[in-house]
Amino acid sequence: TLYAYYSENRKEPLDLHIITGLKQIELIYLKRGYHRYIKARLKALGYEYDETYVKKIMLMTYAYHDIGKATEKLQEMIMNGKGAPYHEVLSAIILKNQFDEQYITPLEKGCVIAVLLHMGALRDPIKSINKAISQGIIYTRLKGDTITWFNKTLKKIYPEIADIFLIKQSRDMTFNKKSVYELISFLGEYFYIKRGTEQRI
Repeated sequence: TLYAYYSENRKEPLDLHIITGLKQIELIYLKRGYHRYIKARLKALGYEYDETYVKKIMLMTYAYHDIGKATEKLQEMIMNGKGAPYHEVLSAIILKNQFDEQYITPLEKGCVIAVLLHMGALRDPIKSINKAISQGIIYTRLKGDTITWFNKTLKKIYPEIADIFLIKQSRDMTFNKKSVYELISFLGEYFYIKRGTEQRI
């Protein structure tokens, strides 16, 4: 079993965490038409998207936001009560690798940024990337048969949108410093952040 959280008093399997969250995305956002709002905002910026595709991408972004926890190193840390520090960096890399870069648009890039930022209330994303490198978090790979497990879980819940959801078996799922630099290159200008002075990785 892969875990999102593990302690003596609370044990949360990763698949339950993903499934519960996806249902909440549907209940809180999609039933209220938030995907249509995103579509309209993107159109105002000059980007035209199919409404169904926006809905799929919203669900996909949540489905992948904690998949970095399924790596060997972070599962070991979770089981030892040390949490999953900087898992968002690995999750963003995994999500990025699902997109064919020649077809990337601002919507897909925004989803990768959203995954990278989802722990932003606790830590700065640039510092997270640097610490993930310096602490060796990135030198890992997905544990065991995670890809089959993840794809089977999502097919069961959302068979109608499995075309974009599933982890591609052909993609490299080992991680290292090169993976991080490819993520930085993919997100490009996002890493130039103004906070009084310009910062970059």
